[in-house]
Amino acid sequence: MAPAKASWEVETPSLHTNEEIDDFIKRRLTETGIDYASYVRVIRNPLLEQQLREKIKNFADFANRMEPYRERGLVHLQNSRISASRKKGLLDLQLEKVMHEVATCLDHFLGVHDILMSWGHPEKVASVGLYHAVYGTEFNPITTLDPVSDSDREWLSAIVGRTSERWIHLYGTFSSDDFITRVGAEPDARSVVLASGEELSRKDIAVLSDVLVANSYQPFYETGEKDILVRLRQFEPLRPHLSRGAREALDVGRVLVG
Repeated sequence: MAPAKASWEVETPSLHTNEEIDDFIKRRLTETGIDYASYVRVIRNPLLEQQLREKIKNFADFANRMEPYRERGLVHLQNSRISASRKKGLLDLQLEKVMHEVATCLDHFLGVHDILMSWGHPEKVASVGLYHAVYGTEFNPITTLDPVSDSDREWLSAIVGRTSERWIHLYGTFSSDDFITRVGAEPDARSVVLASGEELSRKDIAVLSDVLVANSYQPFYETGEKDILVRLRQFEPLRPHLSRGAREALDVGRVLVG
């Protein structure tokens, strides 16, 4: 199920075309008085969810700080060339109201999607970036979909396809340290078995590797803050599996921060 406070179930069922979605985005842009705390959902840790909501409620200027990011994400979505169904899915989850490291989830997810596209990936792979953290991740506990809910997984599969949904689910539930260690230890392996028992093909490894790099690179791409690039160092063991664009992103990090 979507977040309990969300109203998308009655708001968006009739949206089918980009024109209808564009009109709906314009209405979303006029929203005021948004309770951002209500969009914080941490399925894996209810206590953390409560703590994050309290922090937001006690942050007097939080809504004013979020507004430019919310608006930017919606405009980004409006201008995006992704399909109407993918746009609707992002609106369904109201990701423009869910906080992220340097923006909102909507703006960040669209940014990761755009980077993957610029690296030459097809939409099936770029869609992983578009929804990459909806199940939460080891470093971003906020969840908009439940990773153990069959209905949530079916809902996302209907939007992006089963293959892309599987990659999104893997990205949200695996240990990146375990992934990097195992892939780095066998750079020529046709497959790798994670600590969880999940067996990854060479294609799985290539996709997940590029999404990891794109996700960490996007905040620098957005802000230009060089310190962000330090985190790219951890992905060097994945270099043999990376696309040319992802390798170049690592090289940017090496040049700018060593």
